[in-house]
Amino acid sequence: MADEIYRAYFALQDIESRQSFCGGRTGRFVMLTIYSAGSMSVPDLAYRRALSRQRMQQVVDLLMEEGFLERQANPRHKTSSLMALTRTGRRKAKTLVRQEKQFFKDRIPWVGQRKIQTCREVLQELRLELEKERLRNQP
Repeated sequence: MADEIYRAYFALQDIESRQSFCGGRTGRFVMLTIYSAGSMSVPDLAYRRALSRQRMQQVVDLLMEEGFLERQANPRHKTSSLMALTRTGRRKAKTLVRQEKQFFKDRIPWVGQRKIQTCREVLQELRLELEKERLRNQP
């Protein structure tokens, strides 16, 4: 199973690298993550993507310049703002979600939405377990 996940990851990575988007794959990740999970701080986004906070800040700054993101007060932290989608950002994120659904529909039309949803849920469960282990092993 791990081999299939790696191979799918690298194939998707190759396809994404040929699609122009502000901030590249990381910018796309930020937009979709905030769209699905809600406002997040730059350190939280960096942790989720396994990037340095500084690199994530660069991508967030680009997305802010494009008008996709805005800062919000963070009740948990005085200096680390939450990043939220603007109205333009929400529209763009919805477009990205539609494109993603169409991508799978075009490539594997024989697989229904129910199976794709089940696959997403299984991968999410696996990721959550792996992230728990990652947290336990942090210094």
